[in-house]
Amino acid sequence: MVKWLLRVLRNLLIFIVVTAVIVLVGLWLLVTKTAYYPEDFEEIETSGRSETVISPGQSLTLLTWNIGNGANGSDAEYILDGGQSVLATTEERVKENTAAIIEKLKETDPNIILLQQVDFNSTRSYYYDETKAISDAFEETESAFALDQKAHLVPYPWPMIGKIKGGSLTLSRINSLGAERISLPVTAKKPDNLFTVRPCMLVTRYPIYGVEQQLVIINVRLMTYDDPTEVRKQMTVLRDFMKTEYEKGNFVIACGDFHQSFATEENSFPIVEGRWKAEPFSSDLFEEGWHWGSAGGGIPTERSLNLPYKEGTREQIQFSLTDGYVTTPNIGVSSAEAIDMQFVPSDHNPILLRISLQ
Repeated sequence: MVKWLLRVLRNLLIFIVVTAVIVLVGLWLLVTKTAYYPEDFEEIETSGRSETVISPGQSLTLLTWNIGNGANGSDAEYILDGGQSVLATTEERVKENTAAIIEKLKETDPNIILLQQVDFNSTRSYYYDETKAISDAFEETESAFALDQKAHLVPYPWPMIGKIKGGSLTLSRINSLGAERISLPVTAKKPDNLFTVRPCMLVTRYPIYGVEQQLVIINVRLMTYDDPTEVRKQMTVLRDFMKTEYEKGNFVIACGDFHQSFATEENSFPIVEGRWKAEPFSSDLFEEGWHWGSAGGGIPTERSLNLPYKEGTREQIQFSLTDGYVTTPNIGVSSAEAIDMQFVPSDHNPILLRISLQ
């Protein structure tokens, strides 16, 4: 009887071990075979249609906003930022955040909208298609979307991050010539390199009536993992691309989440010990006459996600100015205004820019 029981226990143990190995190997194969490695250059299909054309010397309004996957509202905290959660608090909150974002976009009514961290079919945002919800909310508008993160399964931390699909979305009330995705350099150690954000430039080109020059709008979200100087490498690629386009006579502006700090002595925020601190913006890469910056007025454009944003936690949250713009010398920026959303729908505040082609 004892021998029989030992034999049963041994066989059960073997079965459990073999099953666990098969499951782990299967998960590893799924992760490695479906890892996202985009091409260096990809043409992006645009949808929708606008009949509006830019005129020489015209003034335009642009709004840039990292919408935090629709999941990073004021109630959010994130485990990889020192918080406790992975998912948005509820699916309903994701929809509420997205609705609030759409409402503000309609209220400000810019000519061109540049959004980052827009999710669809992601576990963290309850598989809600934010790209469709936002694009469908605007008539007579062109849209272009570029992936920067795609994973069938991110098996850590616990609870797991799960499935991710997200990227950048550009919406325009102006007729475009087309859009393209240009990859930016990024490295990460294993196994993070299987799931890492693949930063890119989402480039949209617009004709200008009566002239050969184009308006080139670049939607960017920069990112780094192991090397804090890597964003500078991405900035160098961005600068080189903008310089090449400028030498063709084009008008070029890049807007988005630069993952670098635009803070100045007059416009900065207290350092919170233990929180991530952005490296200074790589202003030395740009020649005299170029324009760059964020928004003034003491309104931060990003908060850390170590705690929900509410009374009693704000002193422990790091605020930053990481969202902004860079333009070639032939574009003038008359104003850059941060819109204080109190971080209700996202962990970033939007910036509304007023520019002119000179």
